[in-house]
Amino acid sequence: MSRLPQAERVIQFIERFCTLGGSYAGQPFRLLEFQKDIIRDVYAEDPAGRRLRRTAVIGMPRKNGKTQLGAALAVYGLIADQGDPNPRVYSVANDRQQARLCFDEAKRMIRASPGLSRVCTIHRDVIHCHRTGGEYRVLSADAGTAQGLSPTTVIYDELAQARTDDLWAAMRLGSAARQQPLTIAISTAGPYLDGYPYFELYEYGRRVLSGEVDDPSFTMWWWGPAPEESVDPYDPQVWRRYNPAWELLSEAEFHAPSKSTSEFQWRTYRINQWVRGGTSWNVSALWPSLAKTDDPLQPGDEVVLGLDGSWSGDATAIVACRIRDLHLAPVRVWEAPEGDAEWRLPHAELAHVLDEACRTYRVAEVAADPYRLEMTLQELSDAGLPIVEFPTASLARIIPAHTEFTRAAQDKRLSHNGDPVLERHVRNVVIKEDHRGARPTKEYRSSKRYIDAAIAAEIAFYRALFYAEPGTPELFF
Repeated sequence: MSRLPQAERVIQFIERFCTLGGSYAGQPFRLLEFQKDIIRDVYAEDPAGRRLRRTAVIGMPRKNGKTQLGAALAVYGLIADQGDPNPRVYSVANDRQQARLCFDEAKRMIRASPGLSRVCTIHRDVIHCHRTGGEYRVLSADAGTAQGLSPTTVIYDELAQARTDDLWAAMRLGSAARQQPLTIAISTAGPYLDGYPYFELYEYGRRVLSGEVDDPSFTMWWWGPAPEESVDPYDPQVWRRYNPAWELLSEAEFHAPSKSTSEFQWRTYRINQWVRGGTSWNVSALWPSLAKTDDPLQPGDEVVLGLDGSWSGDATAIVACRIRDLHLAPVRVWEAPEGDAEWRLPHAELAHVLDEACRTYRVAEVAADPYRLEMTLQELSDAGLPIVEFPTASLARIIPAHTEFTRAAQDKRLSHNGDPVLERHVRNVVIKEDHRGARPTKEYRSSKRYIDAAIAAEIAFYRALFYAEPGTPELFF
């Protein structure tokens, strides 16, 4: 007889022993299909029967059963999880009141079940399981109390409200000695701020899902439009799309409060969309539709290379634009490693990559922002590379380039090779606009949401345009 997969054990445990609360108090916890899909992914196993995932991010609007699902998974982790003997389970949140919501829901489930209550003793802040010798505790964002813990299962509720990653990091690092630890963040989107731990996790999850990062230990399930996506937050079709438990919700319950709730709160809490100050670039939403993979860049193609970057603490990118069809493909992107304040752009490597690109392709010009790269560019120019300076700090240059790039994307006159790093940099662009025109910027000066590949793409495209369409007036030379 074959062994039952862990995920199916979780599903059977919840549906056999757990009940619902609130308006459905006492009813059996019949998992919805999307909840089963989450469980089957989070508890996926390798061929040896060990869990693949160590971290899971689950994002959805409020009122979709996040807390009850988290509580049920915590109860399973305490009583029935075979991943590690002597389990230590924690309900965690930014403040103690929020942390207790999941913990108190778990206590209710145990008390309501004769089978679960027989193997557990419940106290105010801890539940002991006599069957496993395990403990389940509630913990809030006082990181000092989290040091030295060794959790097996962590349910972090509403991580979006945490301003630092102190507690999140303490719980994840503390679980390192465990055999099959699992840390789950279940939250609705929050302020769209670089550096907030939940948004950083969300961005990392997008990189994993896109294939840019290979990390089978991490998974993310997300219901909500991307930050750059333009949707009508008051459209009932949008409500249905981004609320996975819609079958249990009432459209009437959405209509009434939508008239008295700010758009910021509505987008955040009802459709789970990150909202930030500034204007998202509408090209971000169009970007996936511009991917073209059937005619990749080939040696000998005539191209323009765009270069934008910084010498330290940021990113530098070289992007090629093929002149005959305005097709974009990154050549190389350097990003400062996270947490490495001493990182510097390897100028010799940059020079080598540019030289190799000029040998591989027929390069009409290398259009480069010279800021802090003057000496390297001068040396390359002296060596015969077709260097053309394109200072992005000049509004007379970047505004026309940005305008033409945006129009071409909207008209589908350009394409790209689907590179996930370039797409991420495009998503990160924030538009600043005044009487002089619109131009691309970072969310704020020190943001680690890099945009250099997007800027390099704009430069390469704009200069390639003069070769592809010779009649185009040069607005800045």
